[in-house]
Amino acid sequence: MQRTLIGIFESAAEARQALEALLTAGFRHHIMEVSDHVDTADDRLTDGQMTDTTDPPAADDGTLAPEKTGAILTIRLDDADEILRATEIMDDFGAMDINEFTKP
Repeated sequence: MQRTLIGIFESAAEARQALEALLTAGFRHHIMEVSDHVDTADDRLTDGQMTDTTDPPAADDGTLAPEKTGAILTIRLDDADEILRATEIMDDFGAMDINEFTKP
């Protein structure tokens, strides 16, 4: 049965490095995909009557804090041993647990 392994990375660069390492390890490119973070803040639908009344988050020094961005690397595999091998490679390149990624 095919399973999808999902790796969450703090940056698209980390995800691409993991993808390259997976390719070097013999995984095929067509079973993998990197999805970069897309900021959808400006894509929210309104009726035209709303305005933004909140300020972006501030860093400790008073400057604007950078928004957390990231990327997701997915790989579709059938074999349990291949899943473990891919997991180890993705972990080596900074794949995060979903619970770690969502912490403020």
